[in-house]
This record gives sequence, structure tokens and C-alpha cells, in this order.
Amino acid sequence: MDKCWQDHARQMSMIRNIFLFLDRTYVFQISMLSSIWDMGLELFKSYIIRDQNVQSRTIDGILLLIEKERNGEMIDRCLIQRLLSMLSDLQIYQVSFENKFLEETNRFYAAEGRKLVQKKEIPGCLYHIKNLLEEEVDRVRAYLSLNTQKLLIAIVEKQLLGEHLSAVLQKVVRQPGVPEECQTHPLWGVSLCFDLS
Repeated sequence: MDKCWQDHARQMSMIRNIFLFLDRTYVFQISMLSSIWDMGLELFKSYIIRDQNVQSRTIDGILLLIEKERNGEMIDRCLIQRLLSMLSDLQIYQVSFENKFLEETNRFYAAEGRKLVQKKEIPGCLYHIKNLLEEEVDRVRAYLSLNTQKLLIAIVEKQLLGEHLSAVLQKVVRQPGVPEECQTHPLWGVSLCFDLS
């Protein structure tokens, strides 16, 4: 898909350059006509991307690469950036990609949150959550739309912290060295978590 898009963009750029005068004078005088570039985008979208098989394979491939990166594998970030830029240029990023991406993020971090709470001690858990949040912000900077960042971070925080807050607080209260009067005070664990983060 990446090669197909790159070829299309290069060819449309050449066509636009050949008809530059026509595109800048005649087309802009008649409001009903689209520019050559816009017509090329619309043709690519209607004949290539609107094919559900092609679109789903492209989106699923991008999501698979992102999941591999989340699991620690090296991926071609430039490839993802180019494909997401294509979806953005075609004005289908939000409808076709973002919703599925956020669903997959929710699923991934729900499982990650359960593993973290069960396996790690509180300081290590909070440190790992901080690293995961930084990785997601880096992912946004590298290839995702900036508009996705707020929703993405909210999901990660909810799945890693919000869903497991009571379990984290129970672990804090049961730590050795915690005075008994603190264990019975309901806000003690909450204030300790805020101090740690």
C-alpha cells in the first residue's frame, strides 16, 4: 500500500506540475471544480481505499506494527508515519484508523494493567506506568495525529491506574513497615500514591 500511495502521489505531483497554470487559474475561477491534486486524492480514495478488503488489511497491518512496537520489537516507524499521513491526506484517519486504534489500545492496556498489578511491587509498577505513558507520547510525536494524544493518554491512564486503583491501594497498605493506624485510614494510601507519582 505504501508503494502504491507513494507512486500515486509522485505521479499526481508530476501531472499537477504540467497543468500548473490551468490548475491555478481556470480551476480556482470555477468553484465547482476541484484542483488536480484534490481530484487525484478523491480518485485514490474511491478506487483503492474504499475497497473494504484493502482498507481493512492496511489498517490491520498498521495496528499489528504498533502492537509489535508496544511489545518491544523494532518496527519501521517511517512506514507507519507515511501510511497514517496517507489516511490523513485522504481525510479518513479518524473514521477508519483512530477508532480502531483506540479500541486496540484499550484492549492492550487492560491486559497490561492486570499483569502489572499482579506481578510488580508498587514502586516498580508506578515506574513502569510512567515509562509506558512516555512511550505513548513518543509514539504520538513519531507518527500519530496530535489530536489522538489526549484520547490515547486518557485510555492508558484509565487502564493502568484507574481500573486498578483499589488493588494498588491494597498493596500499599499491606507493605511491611506501614503503621497500623495508617492501614485503617482510608486516605492514607491515596496520598502515598500521589506522593510516589
